[in-house]
Amino acid sequence: MTATDAPRPTPWYGRPRTLLPLLLGFLVLAALLTPEAANQNFGDARLTTRESTPAAASLAAELPRALGWRVGENTTDRYPERTDMVHVVLGAPEPMRPVEVHQLLERVRAGAGLLVMITREHDLLADSLHLGVGAIGELEELPDVTDHCPKSAVPRLPWLRNGSARYASVRFRGPPPARVDTLLRLDAADTVAGPVLAGFAYGRGRIVASADADIFRNDELRQCEPGLGVPYLRALEYLRDSGTVAPRSWLLFDEYHQGYGAQPGTVRAVTHFFADTASGHVVAQLAFAGLLLLAFRAPRLVPPAPDQTDERRSPIEHVDALARAYVQVGATKTATQRLVRGLRRRTERSAARGATSLSDEAFLDRAAARAPAAAASATLVKRALAQGHPPREFTAVGDAIATIEHTLRQDSR
Repeated sequence: MTATDAPRPTPWYGRPRTLLPLLLGFLVLAALLTPEAANQNFGDARLTTRESTPAAASLAAELPRALGWRVGENTTDRYPERTDMVHVVLGAPEPMRPVEVHQLLERVRAGAGLLVMITREHDLLADSLHLGVGAIGELEELPDVTDHCPKSAVPRLPWLRNGSARYASVRFRGPPPARVDTLLRLDAADTVAGPVLAGFAYGRGRIVASADADIFRNDELRQCEPGLGVPYLRALEYLRDSGTVAPRSWLLFDEYHQGYGAQPGTVRAVTHFFADTASGHVVAQLAFAGLLLLAFRAPRLVPPAPDQTDERRSPIEHVDALARAYVQVGATKTATQRLVRGLRRRTERSAARGATSLSDEAFLDRAAARAPAAAASATLVKRALAQGHPPREFTAVGDAIATIEHTLRQDSR
């Protein structure tokens, strides 16, 4: 076996024992460095009443229950047709469909109440109510609430905005209602900010809107300062009695759009898993890497076809075939005419100007007169035109044509 016949070493990217560790190391590094959005619930930022973690909203249901409200939860996409009920929609992570928004607002127009937290600037419910997120600032002080707070109150959690209690206000994106009751506002220094809790009439019902999720979280409601439990309960009392219908005694929390209950299908759940969870990101990366590895290592079902290039035909390849045809039939006169025609085409413009209209014999006579050294060759060619020439000696005609051309070109110089 020669050196050229020796097997070529497999490159590093073609060795499974080398490629797999590198691929796994890349996936682990990508999983560690993939940014994850921080939230207040250390992995779950839903304002659900089913969780008692610091960032959940179980206290939002326990406080009114202790004060005599009948509290329930809605785990379907339908809203009861009752006017003695206050619907609570706290920043649902699952977007509401247009039919659900229409149904909910129809219940409020008929006389129900609604406590809503605007989660996005342009979700369907916010667009229907012409509400948005306004300025952010510190809350006004509530002396009648916080004066008796103990000095050893539990400090605020570090995940609050910049370590301080700052809240978003509600902004009306259209003409505001005729009367807006401000149940909680920002500090007096923020004069351009809207209310933090805004109450207004909507048909025969009432709505209290907020743009900040921290107002309803467990860790915020249990703190003595800034005393958010009192404004929250005042908002519920505002929604209890509107003066046009019987007092509303039911408090119904929307848990369906928090992810509980029978959801419409698995596509949304699968999309949420892969797009919004850390484990889903890792699974998606592993699946993508597996597909890449399979594409690199799998054999091809059909071998690749070699590139085919069409060779260009030679512009003079017909000359040889034409010469053989002339030899086979002994057409020396025709061949001589072709040779003389080529001679005239090459020399008429330079050496024998004005001879375009002459016959071949006259052209040869004129060429002999202009170049006496070519007279013998011209006589031979004229004889071949008139009588033909033996095929075996036909090369002499070609030599004579070459001599005439060379002589005319020399003479023209």
